[in-house]
Amino acid sequence: MNKRKFVRFACLLLILVCIFSLFSCGADLSDEDAAARAAQLLEQSVLINRIYFGSGIPADPTVIGDAAYKRADPAFLEAHGFYSVEQLKKKTLEVYTSYCAEDIFFNIFTAVVGVSDSRARYRDDSGTLYVDTKAEVLYADRVEFDTDSIKIEKSKKNVIYFTVDMTVYSADESKSQTLKEQSFSLRSENGVWLLDTPTYAVYFDGR
Repeated sequence: MNKRKFVRFACLLLILVCIFSLFSCGADLSDEDAAARAAQLLEQSVLINRIYFGSGIPADPTVIGDAAYKRADPAFLEAHGFYSVEQLKKKTLEVYTSYCAEDIFFNIFTAVVGVSDSRARYRDDSGTLYVDTKAEVLYADRVEFDTDSIKIEKSKKNVIYFTVDMTVYSADESKSQTLKEQSFSLRSENGVWLLDTPTYAVYFDGR
């Protein structure tokens, strides 16, 4: 191999190493850091799950009547820092991967054509966020994660599997049940570790 070819080969090899490092950097996370990141995201997911699948964003209490959609409570929006569907989606994508969030967005923000009882839970109208006052509570409002119980089960390129104990409360919060070693996963997306599995839960009497 002559000198010129060797230099070209060396440059190509260096470029490949750089590219590999760029796309694999998300996988280099220690178990301790992974557990810390999982704990952070689990805590953040509680509010998101409540908004999408629990009691949801309350309607503005000053609006009277029984309209199907009412504007969202401005105090709630100000407290949590989002005022539109797009801002709510952005907040979701800070916790969940785009793959995981895709199903959430379809179910929450889309009314399926041809399905009579299909309604978007939230929608924007002239820059104002509106809520579906008839939406049903699908999952528990109050879920607590015992982040001290997080165990990293397995790691591979860009994916980390872990378990955590969680407590789920009944609708009136008078009863609870603890679910041991529930399985979830993190995935590195564009170099950021995010939850790649849903974290909502259901309370079952007699479980």
